[in-house]
Amino acid sequence: MRPVLHLFDIFSRKIYMEGYLCKQDIINNQGSTNSSDDWIEYYVELCGPVLSFWKIANNHDSETPEVSQAPLILNLPNCLVDLSILEDNNVSQRMHVFFLYLIQGEKLYLQASDNNTLNLWVNAIRLSCFERSRLQEVFTATLIKRPGLKDFGNGSVLVKGKLEGNLQVQFAGNFEPKTYWVVVADHRVEDKKKKDLSFTRGQALFYESKKSKKPFMTLANVLQTYAIYPEDPAIIDKTATFCVEGTLFPTKPTENKPGDFVILTTDSLNEMSKWLFGFFDSFKLYGRPKELLYDFKNPVSPFFAVPTGRSNTKLFLDLPELHSLKFYVNLIIYNNNYMIILNNHLQM
Repeated sequence: MRPVLHLFDIFSRKIYMEGYLCKQDIINNQGSTNSSDDWIEYYVELCGPVLSFWKIANNHDSETPEVSQAPLILNLPNCLVDLSILEDNNVSQRMHVFFLYLIQGEKLYLQASDNNTLNLWVNAIRLSCFERSRLQEVFTATLIKRPGLKDFGNGSVLVKGKLEGNLQVQFAGNFEPKTYWVVVADHRVEDKKKKDLSFTRGQALFYESKKSKKPFMTLANVLQTYAIYPEDPAIIDKTATFCVEGTLFPTKPTENKPGDFVILTTDSLNEMSKWLFGFFDSFKLYGRPKELLYDFKNPVSPFFAVPTGRSNTKLFLDLPELHSLKFYVNLIIYNNNYMIILNNHLQM
């Protein structure tokens, strides 16, 4: 586990982007709606998963711009970056604006000075999220190699192609997790006649309770499933929360985008390991249901292109390597592009 801790330490100190942005809050971390239309200018730094905002006290064009001593901190473990959501007419009249939606429920607009800077910020935030999720995959694969946990990989935890039970579930925008009945399966078990759910691999269904006849949410096109690395490494043995990234389809139309991920919490490390293998097998992830791959050169493996050597400081990718990516595409396509770039690096 020590090499994994080292990689997370590098990540926590990696500076992805810094510069000036204007910010307008929509909803704060208490769930309160912002009543002000004011845009406030900040000097912003993205270091690891943390966005730090220093308020500008004077015009930053001056030779010595003054900033607040204590920054405003936003943690970006999982977030939605969107350039199409402009809910306010006053915002839609501004240029170079993007929308940030955090798992904690916070919503805000950020405005860059020009299109190139906008591109850099969107790429930087998405790269930070991608590299963190890749490190989570490495952490997960290392964790479940432990005696007692790896036994869940002997055969399959799926019974008649599915695993079901109560889990604490948190969707993007929900301030608190809620208990739902969850069914993950390696086949279509609901709404087989629906044509809008265009996927061929497994699915996860979310029900209000075990007695509910129809799910309120369906998760498909899953590309990543990983245990969430705890803020304090000392409590790794108590890890019980994992994240699944894919496409969420609400059963009923909703105004809010459901996001590209869901956070799930079990009762124990053992129970989480069982659910991890359930998702691996249902969505054919990381070489499962045959064998979990530990191959640095195989794109299917959670260890694919993992940096080695204590001198590495860039982790997987650097921002300049992403200049050609189109930042208007969805997160799944974006992450696929990252993997293509990594694969090209290994072929050189």
